[in-house]
Amino acid sequence: MRTLKSRIDWLVYTILVMGFNLFKLVEHSVELNLFWSGYFEDIIAIPVILKSSLLVLQLCRERYKNYVVKASDMIVILVSFSIYFEMLLPQFDARFTSD
Repeated sequence: MRTLKSRIDWLVYTILVMGFNLFKLVEHSVELNLFWSGYFEDIIAIPVILKSSLLVLQLCRERYKNYVVKASDMIVILVSFSIYFEMLLPQFDARFTSD
């Protein structure tokens, strides 16, 4: 994942965030098929979280201005989220179910 300096990066970030917000607006008012209702948030969560974290890191910390998220970082975060949301959280909170 590159730094958020180019216009294309800002465009991708904006589309991701607006797509998520649009989904949340229509989620309860429109009947959505299984993919949209069950998996869209899971698929878009990691890119939105990574891009948001990268943006905050680059804007707030001068020494991380050129930081780039590596593939290994993405894999660790993806595995961590999967374990937390699919294995641990459903055991402690009835509102969450594992797939």
